[in-house]
Amino acid sequence: MGPLLKELPFILILFCLIEVFSSKRKFGIYLTVNLIVTAVFFAAIMYHKYYGVIVTYHALQQVNQVTAVKNSVFSLLAPYYLLIFLDIVVIGFWLMRRKRAENSRVCST
Repeated sequence: MGPLLKELPFILILFCLIEVFSSKRKFGIYLTVNLIVTAVFFAAIMYHKYYGVIVTYHALQQVNQVTAVKNSVFSLLAPYYLLIFLDIVVIGFWLMRRKRAENSRVCST
């Protein structure tokens, strides 16, 4: 519960910035930010699984070593870790379904 409480203000600040500075295409910006934040959290989960510590900004200096540990990272990947991306899949499916419904309504009138 501790890491969630530490990261929650950052997420709230991001969403407040979207609300303040975005007038059009707000939903698309929210989805993009959601995808980026989810990818960062997924990378942090995988880093923790591999090294046993929480990632720090010093670790970003070693980002060029990702290709060297790629095979071992895939061996650590449990399928349930991919559930972190489930919200993006559900929202994408919902958007496609909604767009198809709008297109069929326009074509039928």
